[in-house]
Amino acid sequence: MRLVFLYGPPASGKLTVATELCRLTGFKLLHNHLSADLARALFEFMSPAYLDYNGQIRLDALRTAAAAGIAGVVMTFVYDHGADEDFIARLIAQVEESGGKVDLVKLDCPDTELLQRVAAPERSRFHKLTSAATLADCLVQRRWREPLPHRHSLMLDTQQLTVAESALTIIHQLGLVQTSSQAAE
Repeated sequence: MRLVFLYGPPASGKLTVATELCRLTGFKLLHNHLSADLARALFEFMSPAYLDYNGQIRLDALRTAAAAGIAGVVMTFVYDHGADEDFIARLIAQVEESGGKVDLVKLDCPDTELLQRVAAPERSRFHKLTSAATLADCLVQRRWREPLPHRHSLMLDTQQLTVAESALTIIHQLGLVQTSSQAAE
């Protein structure tokens, strides 16, 4: 399995770019809120039980996909430096131990752009953060902007690139096969 792990702060364009990347490559999409919403249905958001179960869902989904022969997955994640290293190390080890490859892609853009994007109405569809004030506080308190340590990440500024340009840059930089030649919208 080839896992493209897109990470960055909320509103950096992870799901939007991931959706386009999957459209162009035929990869499957495992976005952050699929597992988060299931975990939230059972446990208090960000409680230890929520965090543990959310991680278990993600690892199990990737393990099952690999066993089923799914060749490519794009996963989105809000990486919090200092809090998520153990989970990400387990995720990478699981994929690589089964013969797969993990590519890290960090998406980001300036605070002004994040704060504008976070209020977009479509974000509420997946119970995403929609408050500019909350995001501004979190950007100060959390370490969402840090790159993952000890591994190379392709880094893209989604304010400087369109969604199509971001997806095509990922395809070219990672050597992925583009299965759709349709122009990105």
